Amino acid sequence: MGDTSPKHLGRVRCFQVGHWIEEKIPPFLRRDFLSDLQTTDDGRLVALFFAWKKVSEGHFHFRTVIHLAELRDGRFIADTPPIRVPNHQAIASLVATTVDTRSTSPEVGIMLSSQPTRRWVDSLRGSRWVQSRPLPKELVGGSMTSGAVRDGTSIFFPVSQVEFPTPLPYEASIYGTGGDGSWREVGGQPLNTGLGSAQTSLYPVGDRVWAIWIENDFEHAEFGGMIKTGVFAARISLSGRTYDRKVTLWTGETVFPEIPQVIDFRGRPMFLYFRQQSRYGGMHATVELGIPRP
Repeated sequence: MGDTSPKHLGRVRCFQVGHWIEEKIPPFLRRDFLSDLQTTDDGRLVALFFAWKKVSEGHFHFRTVIHLAELRDGRFIADTPPIRVPNHQAIASLVATTVDTRSTSPEVGIMLSSQPTRRWVDSLRGSRWVQSRPLPKELVGGSMTSGAVRDGTSIFFPVSQVEFPTPLPYEASIYGTGGDGSWREVGGQPLNTGLGSAQTSLYPVGDRVWAIWIENDFEHAEFGGMIKTGVFAARISLSGRTYDRKVTLWTGETVFPEIPQVIDFRGRPMFLYFRQQSRYGGMHATVELGIPRP
């Protein structure tokens, strides 16, 4: 489990023999942001850290340094080359995959949090990082609630545009790479169903890729009132060009919308989200295994 300690330090704890044991993180990474944890099929645990370093030159005043560290004998070892993003603040997350990770190299999805924004994937090839083509330039910035997912030769990247000058409702889409490495929008249009502004995440489930998103009608919500909310999911088709399964998980109203997730349960999708019955009824964590294997 990765979290932030009361002293604002990143930490990783593993449950062993009935106890939570904190693993050792290199001192130079202790104050970096712990962004992601990922296990591989051969039992390795990899952590992604990134930090914004203040610089004096250039129009932007920060650069981003990204490190990967692997847990070995109770301590994290950062022996892969760092990724450096000059002159920008960036957000990074490990790329998940539907294939056996024993035969794959690390990949990192990156989004600039400063405008103009850019999104791309860095892949480790030998001892150097190789950058993919960037996603379309007209996409504005926003949240990055999950990382990208690799499915065979294709990579899928979740895009939530939630910054000015995007008008309400905010749009959420999935972009995937074609054979020539260029990016295209899956389904040819955003995921929004019309309920409101959307934010999406992406997860591997078995050998398939699922998108899950939440829509909130912020535009018509009263100050301090409940917000019309919907939780939806869709499975990317085998061709990667469209969706072959869509499902409405829940619609209602919430006070504080939360980001939903999908996890793999024996090759089937298990959906995790919050719903609310009344303004003062509190949020109810929901686990739904409702989509049978085709």
